[in-house]
Amino acid sequence: MRASGDPLLAARSKDPKPVEGNSEIDVVIESGSFVIYVEAKLEADISMRTTYDPARNQIVRNIDCVLDAAAARAPHFWMFVRDAGSGRAYTELMRQYRDQPGLLVRELPHRDPVALRELARGLVVLTWREISDGICETAPHDSELLLSVKRELRHRIR
Repeated sequence: MRASGDPLLAARSKDPKPVEGNSEIDVVIESGSFVIYVEAKLEADISMRTTYDPARNQIVRNIDCVLDAAAARAPHFWMFVRDAGSGRAYTELMRQYRDQPGLLVRELPHRDPVALRELARGLVVLTWREISDGICETAPHDSELLLSVKRELRHRIR
């Protein structure tokens, strides 16, 4: 915000109160040693700007949030997506942040650069198809209800 060139945004960046409201995280997986925030996308791409900081994209915001939530645990950020093609902003940004962690350090200057570099190495993009291939395999002991759920999930994901 401070570097935006907009005097109102630059002034707001100096206010110590939180800039944005609560984020809605799609999936949280956590234990005593780690926390994973997952952004799930079906058709839409990520937002390239947030409500209060037009220069901040949705991935950076979620990474900032997982760092807050992690405390002493290892933070991770993953994306579950239908399409991991190069035409998607999330595909390109996740690749760039993973390959060039300095970009994340620049986007989040208030965060520990070592922690950001570590998080960047573990950025993951999984397609719904990759997820369903593991989850939707049938097993001989599956009940009719479980088989029905797996069929429905496979249908919706593919």
